Amino acid sequence: MTPEARKTERLIAEVTADVLSSETIDEALEAISLDLRTDYSLWRTSVWMFVSADAARLQALWAIGDSEFETGMQVKFSLTSDVEFLATSVLAGKPMMFRTSERDLGLLTDMLRREGIAAAVVVPIRRARAEPVGLLVLASSDRNAFRSKDVRLFTAIARAVGGKLVSLMTSAAENDV
Repeated sequence: MTPEARKTERLIAEVTADVLSSETIDEALEAISLDLRTDYSLWRTSVWMFVSADAARLQALWAIGDSEFETGMQVKFSLTSDVEFLATSVLAGKPMMFRTSERDLGLLTDMLRREGIAAAVVVPIRRARAEPVGLLVLASSDRNAFRSKDVRLFTAIARAVGGKLVSLMTSAAENDV
């Protein structure tokens, strides 16, 4: 096994153990963020839950600084073409990576740029092999923070902890009612 493969396995195991021992979605997101922060200079990590076929709610947010995004906010996919573009791809089960300097996603890109985000990866969260029920978003101020192999790693992490994240998101949503 190559050193890179060992590192990948170690990260997946570390994140999985920490998320599985979390009692809240905020604890789980913090675990993901702190476990990956050193290797990926994460600036912000968030978890979104689909609340309908055309909207998602921000369930948890971990960030280095202040954010325009607030836990509980809902975003309609049809709000702008940028949000619709991301949602369509991820709802189809396709993870995405983008740099805010290379792709103009309208309102979303503007908000991310204002917050110092230069690159982001968006991966679907699933329960087992079901349709996506949410999103894991990892963002960095470093435009070169992520490569295609990192998208595969984050997808593997989301797959490994998806059931737990869904359970914690559901629990948080029920407590908000």
